[in-house]
Amino acid sequence: MEEAAGCGLCGVKVMCRFRPLNESERSRGDKDIPKFNGEDTVVGKPYVFDRVLAPDSEQVQVYDSCAKQIVKDVLGGYNGTIFAYGQTASGKTHTMEGSLHSPRLMGIIPRISQDIFDHIYAMDENLEFHIKREQRCVQGAATRSGTRCAPYVSDLLLCSLHHIQHVSYFEIYLDKIRDLLDVSKTNLAVHEDKNRVPFVKGCTERFVSSPNEVMDVIDEGKANRHVAVTSQYCYHYCYY
Repeated sequence: MEEAAGCGLCGVKVMCRFRPLNESERSRGDKDIPKFNGEDTVVGKPYVFDRVLAPDSEQVQVYDSCAKQIVKDVLGGYNGTIFAYGQTASGKTHTMEGSLHSPRLMGIIPRISQDIFDHIYAMDENLEFHIKREQRCVQGAATRSGTRCAPYVSDLLLCSLHHIQHVSYFEIYLDKIRDLLDVSKTNLAVHEDKNRVPFVKGCTERFVSSPNEVMDVIDEGKANRHVAVTSQYCYHYCYY
């Protein structure tokens, strides 16, 4: 398997991550099938991916390779999707979630949350600086003209720095949508708003103000996931 060259303009990228053998597999004497030749090649039948991530890849490397640019694009106004595919025990949950509260072991979702809030905090600081500068200019002009400065600038400051973030968490299992934050809501339906943006009607929305609050909501939802040992494909989606 090799990294694909010249795919900078591709709309879809496919990354392949290999997990290491677990304790049970090692105790059985299982062997790794793929043989890695450097950081971008696996020896054997050739398959081409945009990036190959070996078993010793750190979570931050996976995030930087697979998700960081998508998050930047989304914050710039573009749509983006990160989709983890693989059979049971292949490492999807570790890749997407990891250890939610560990800076080193957290997966893609908590790192996305951190980057989104870092972006919001930076916007707030930047906006506050510009509005306060505008306020000083208006006050200075009012002083020179001998008039009283209207309070609209401070009102604008309060309104402009108000951001709202909410989290929904649900699973799609056997073609049914189930709210993981309210298990009484099952078989929910997908609708479109007036701008033709799809949404899950009736899905619980939790307002959050920090990455830690997002992690708390995910912890709550994880406890309500459908667990089936025989299920090979069970998809869970987080929407922010």
